Amino acid sequence: MRDIPTPTLHIDLLTNCCHSLQRGYELWEEGQDSNNGWLLKEAVFWIHHGIELALKQLLVQTNEFLVFSDVDNAVDKLAKLRRASPDKTVLDLFDEKDAPLSVGFKDLLPRCAIMLNLNELAENQVLQQSIEELTRYRNKIVHFSIRLDVGKVVRLLAEILNPLIRLLESRISEPFKTECLPKIKQHVRNTEVLAQIFHLPYEPDPYFTGREEVIKSMRDKLSSHGCVFLRGAAGWGKTHTAIQYAYLQRRQYKVVLWVESDSKDNFFNSIASLTTALDLPEKNHTNSQNQISAVRSWMRTNQDWLVIINNLDNAADLETVKSFIPLQQGHTLYTTRLHSELSEINVVSLPVLSIDEIAWYLLLRIQLPDLPKLSLTEAKASADWSVAFEIAQMLPDDPKQLKIFGDEVAENGLSHCLSDMKENI
Repeated sequence: MRDIPTPTLHIDLLTNCCHSLQRGYELWEEGQDSNNGWLLKEAVFWIHHGIELALKQLLVQTNEFLVFSDVDNAVDKLAKLRRASPDKTVLDLFDEKDAPLSVGFKDLLPRCAIMLNLNELAENQVLQQSIEELTRYRNKIVHFSIRLDVGKVVRLLAEILNPLIRLLESRISEPFKTECLPKIKQHVRNTEVLAQIFHLPYEPDPYFTGREEVIKSMRDKLSSHGCVFLRGAAGWGKTHTAIQYAYLQRRQYKVVLWVESDSKDNFFNSIASLTTALDLPEKNHTNSQNQISAVRSWMRTNQDWLVIINNLDNAADLETVKSFIPLQQGHTLYTTRLHSELSEINVVSLPVLSIDEIAWYLLLRIQLPDLPKLSLTEAKASADWSVAFEIAQMLPDDPKQLKIFGDEVAENGLSHCLSDMKENI
């Protein structure tokens, strides 16, 4: 009987990465079309695997030993192998009985963020948080039971795609751009159709700095209580912090809405206008009461929404506004200057920016726009840090004045502005 040769599959790291991402987003598309959670479960595995391989490829491109958990141990083992056989390579290490371990996923993101200067993967960045959530889904599927919210998984995988592609396009080797990327994109429709409704008045501030602990506290209180009051003095940045929160956490919600509440009339006018943002039939009605009732009905019958109530500063309006918003179905974020009228359990206070945060902000204002946003650690290592820090110590605790001064720094530079400040003392 004639022997049939057994085919051999040769898979390099980049080819393996491309296959996993392509297959994952094929399943993602099929799963959302059919609303099939089982297909999306498979998509979670494939895409998570593809991301892991992609990040390891980035490490290997820089130094192949960075892919190991214990770099020194891997170097020592390869040196021993080469003493016996000089043609041994890093790949041969994996065939050893006591083979060094490759870096685990838990350490992979911070290693790439720090060693490759990938700010997109730094802590509290949108892509980093999305990948961390994908990891939690993957781990629960592997190790525990899970209730898979099909809509959330579809949105999460959609939101990962574009920033991930942009990151890899700028960093990974050429075959990915010419061979892999087109194959992934041909299976993926425009992810904008999956984006939630974002009814917000402003884009997030590109120079937004600090507030990580504030945003974490807001997230925790919303998860526990369904509502949070972001409290701070006028001009301290409550509105921009609320917008930043909405963008950082947008994968958690199907709909994000904005309501002005500096007066009771403005509150109900804003509520009525949401019929247009939500595309409700009542959007064409002339009776505002019908529109207000339609929005409240929508809130009661829909889930996974965030409503930001901005400038609730009048104590007389507090109960009226609170009683209108149903707590069970979504989350409500208030910005306010109220104090004694609030239950502290639902309050997050917005402090003034620290000197470090002000200096960080000033350095961001002179950074070239096409570069990744500096982290605080990177800012402190900058040659301009000492000048920025000296200026920060001289500035008042006033975010509005900081914005004006930041514009001046962007136009004239740090050293020039510092000289002017010293001359005017």
